[in-house]
Amino acid sequence: MLRELYIEDLAVIKSASIPLEENFNAFTGETGAGKSILINGINAVLGQRVTKDIVRTGSEKALITALFTNLSDSVKAKLDELGISYSDDEITVTREIHADGGSIARINNRATPVSVLRELGAMLINIHGQHDNQILMAPERHITILDSFGADDSFIEDYRKSFRELQQCARKLAELKKLEQQASDRMIFLRSVVEKIGPLDA
Repeated sequence: MLRELYIEDLAVIKSASIPLEENFNAFTGETGAGKSILINGINAVLGQRVTKDIVRTGSEKALITALFTNLSDSVKAKLDELGISYSDDEITVTREIHADGGSIARINNRATPVSVLRELGAMLINIHGQHDNQILMAPERHITILDSFGADDSFIEDYRKSFRELQQCARKLAELKKLEQQASDRMIFLRSVVEKIGPLDA
């Protein structure tokens, strides 16, 4: 779980350390109080795309650090796969966003690609918006929802592999048909030329 969030020079926040408790935590406030900035900070530390205008005016960079505890077995397996050490079922994830547009990501002070941070972040936190229920009304999302409900990616991967092989076969077949058509067109052209000039005398 997300145990603590530290934010520095993010939007209008100069510095804030936010400890979180187990069970339920709530952030309340009027419009413009900064609730969305906290969500943006969490999204940033999870590896989501951010822009340089998120850096506080006059600052060189924004810094977001998150402490995660009680890691799940899947997260620990992913960390082992990445070769990232951890202890006491804890990791610290950091994201720096520079005013010039650059970005640095770290897991336990080890520099890592943002893509890795994004992959791991998806396993650490699920963020749901107030309009997420509308996804259920989008037909193009139904397959994804159904697949996730099945909780077995092996069937999907087998299908994708077979579909890629089918696409390769279809491309090769199209190329062969094109070559066959080109050969047929050349033959028709040669016959028409022969018919016009007639047979050559020996």
